[in-house]
Amino acid sequence: MTALLRALPMVLAGGAVGGLVWLILGAQLKEARAELAIERHGRIQAEATLDRQAQAAAVHRAHLDRMSEMDRGRIETIDFLRELEGGDAPLSDYLRASGERLWGQ
Repeated sequence: MTALLRALPMVLAGGAVGGLVWLILGAQLKEARAELAIERHGRIQAEATLDRQAQAAAVHRAHLDRMSEMDRGRIETIDFLRELEGGDAPLSDYLRASGERLWGQ
């Protein structure tokens, strides 16, 4: 029994140190979990932004492809009209005046 009483201060000191370590590590664990939650939230937002940007890029590419196809059609039509016989003939006064009103030339 006396051996227990002699060891009691060491046991109490060890318990106090253990309790102090437990509190410090618990606080650090809470901080780490809070930081992890913030990082996860930021990563989720960044991924959502990247997805929206990828969708916008796909829509933009489709629009550019459509415009390119329309330009090809216009170029083909202009080339066809230039190759027509008499395509370089002067316009009538009526057509010239209409063109000037439309295009402001």
